Amino acid sequence: MALIHMTKRHLASLWLALPAVVVALADRAATFFFQPAAYWTGVFEARNEISPLGYRLLGIRPLVFSTFMAIYILIIIALVLFLKSPWNKVVALVAIVGHTEGIYGWLKDRSYWYAMPVFFLVGLMTILCWQKAE
Repeated sequence: MALIHMTKRHLASLWLALPAVVVALADRAATFFFQPAAYWTGVFEARNEISPLGYRLLGIRPLVFSTFMAIYILIIIALVLFLKSPWNKVVALVAIVGHTEGIYGWLKDRSYWYAMPVFFLVGLMTILCWQKAE
């Protein structure tokens, strides 16, 4: 019986983690999309990234940055799965807010209004997923 209860709890925790994963992947995609053309010709010194760690990793190779992001996302999932409430929600929310700000950082120079739909969609996705987790 305890195994079934744990499985339901972990499934619920996956719903808590889903918005964090989606937003982290979107932030990664935006990071790659907005790199200058020189970066994609192999001039990795031309990278553009505000995060000091991301900046260093992008300077090595795009694959290094992507590998780090994959490991980072797995750590977020593990923390949300295995920490007890409310700490699992805190971890998820920190990742959601942080990566939403990361996406905003890429969009703000284009227009504040480009970011508004992103905020709306992230908020909606978070509420719907967290309701599924209850």
